[in-house]
Amino acid sequence: MRQRIEMVALSDIGWSAPRIADHLGRHPQTVRDLLRSFNARGVAALRPLVSGPAPDPERRGRVVSALSEMLGERRAWTSRQLADALAGRGIGMGPMQVRRCLNADACPLPPYRLGLREAVEEAFSGYGRRLPRKTEERLRPAV
Repeated sequence: MRQRIEMVALSDIGWSAPRIADHLGRHPQTVRDLLRSFNARGVAALRPLVSGPAPDPERRGRVVSALSEMLGERRAWTSRQLADALAGRGIGMGPMQVRRCLNADACPLPPYRLGLREAVEEAFSGYGRRLPRKTEERLRPAV
């Protein structure tokens, strides 16, 4: 927003769009577009237009509750697996959207993560075996 204000201020003192663009490291058409928008909309043009649909709190709640339930299971998930599981519940989301939701402050859902030792033990227990002695030694905490 600071650069947008600076574009308008420099234009006001007589600078051309190419000169402003060169000074700010922008393309001249970007400057022209902003100046036209500023002339048409005034100060509102200084704020970027928000694209996309308005937030849907009901859908957000369904996503958060479904993710909470899935992440409560004792297993590791990839974002692709979570997206597929959500699709099975009628919630269409891609893996990138799932990652954004998990990383967002508004969606406090830390994915269940095992420590390295627990993950290795769990993998070996599935085969009815104990950890090999060398693996056991490497996973021993440093003192």
